[in-house]
Amino acid sequence: MDKLSPDTKSKNTVNTELTREEVEQLHQIKLLEEIKRELIVWAKRQVWLFLIVISILVAFGIHQTIDILVDRKIKQNIAEKEAIITHSLDIMHDATVEGTVEAKRIKATLFSLEEMRSSAQESLDLLKIEANQLQKDFANINANINSLREGLKKNTENLQIQIGGIASKTSVDISSSKQKILNFEANSEYTVLVFYTLSQKVIANDLKESLLSEGYRSSSTATDFSELSKVYSSGTISINYTNRGTNVVEKIEEMLTKKGLSGSFKIQKSITPLRRGDVQILIF
Repeated sequence: MDKLSPDTKSKNTVNTELTREEVEQLHQIKLLEEIKRELIVWAKRQVWLFLIVISILVAFGIHQTIDILVDRKIKQNIAEKEAIITHSLDIMHDATVEGTVEAKRIKATLFSLEEMRSSAQESLDLLKIEANQLQKDFANINANINSLREGLKKNTENLQIQIGGIASKTSVDISSSKQKILNFEANSEYTVLVFYTLSQKVIANDLKESLLSEGYRSSSTATDFSELSKVYSSGTISINYTNRGTNVVEKIEEMLTKKGLSGSFKIQKSITPLRRGDVQILIF
């Protein structure tokens, strides 16, 4: 049999990429070609030129059929591979889109976490500032406590000195001091309130200070006395007291006399229920 032409070798190279069934079909086609060639050789020997020309035309048609079959298979394989590639690209595209969405979600989550961390840091900084301020406040408080301790210590020392001085006095002076202390403690059980018109402010405040120095719990308040049903003339002092206040009302009168108020004011006394205090002194 004749050797295959270069074209036939090229076609065999293409067929290596085809299926087994397609390869068998090509073998059959090759066999037909070999038979055709043998017929051509025989025709050249036995038949005149017209038959040779017809054989050549038939051979050309067979070559065309082979070329068409091979070209169709190649195109089909190319189309299938293109479809596979296209499908793979679509899958890759979908995966890329999904990855992009997931990346955006992760980015948003990280941004939210960063905001939370920043807010927590700001709160921590504020707490540190407040803690520092509290430390300063505590330091000031401790300093004040120490100052009070020092003052109390000095007062205690002064009191001890005074007590030592009192102890060195005569027994009469000691007895007098004790009596003052006893009177001060006794007077501290009573509340004496002073009410006055604005024109008597100086006298009222001076009287309040004297009451406090004697141990009474006292205060002075300015008023127009509009709540009173009885009208008092200017220059009048009204002393109102409860049954309990009876125990100190005479000592309060003595205090007014020592201050010279009994001569310049008309003093009136009356025992009456009071909403506040044991004794009320009204200065008009």
